[in-house]
Formats: sequence, C-alpha cells, structure tokens
Amino acid sequence: MNYEVRVAHQAAAYYYRLLDRRSQRAVVRKLSQAAQDPRGSWMKPVQNAEGRFTTLVGSWRLVFTIDHPAARVNVSVLRPRVGLINSA
Repeated sequence: MNYEVRVAHQAAAYYYRLLDRRSQRAVVRKLSQAAQDPRGSWMKPVQNAEGRFTTLVGSWRLVFTIDHPAARVNVSVLRPRVGLINSA
C-alpha cells in the first residue's frame, strides 16, 4: 500500500529555494521511499515529540508524522540538519 505524501508550506519553500538539484532528487527519492514503507529502518523517532519521526537526506533533515488511518505521511520540516527539531 502506498501512502500519500503531503509537504508543509515551509518545507516546500526550503525545497524550492535552498536545495540544489542533486539534493532535491535525494529528497524526492526519500519521500518516495516513505510513501512505500513509512515505518522503515531509515527513520527514527524524535525524542520528546510523540508521533514525529526524522531522517537525514545528505545534510538536510526531514521531520514528519505518519497518519496510518488516512495512509498519509505529513512532512512538516525540511531544514539543514543542525538543531532544528524543536523549532517546528
């Protein structure tokens, strides 16, 4: 079962404005992977943030939630990987 991937406005803005083409392709591959297997070994839970998960794509961090009943992955944060989880 494939999940739908929804990207928050802020994450989309980072994607279009700050990522180079190579990083954009890597993010798309990771989101495709998330759509096919949202509970894969490539992600880890965010500490002190129930229900949120994170993964790295190069020097970028994706933070997302998984809505199993709706079959949806909601990407809330896409930023450089230094200390960003608490800002979302």
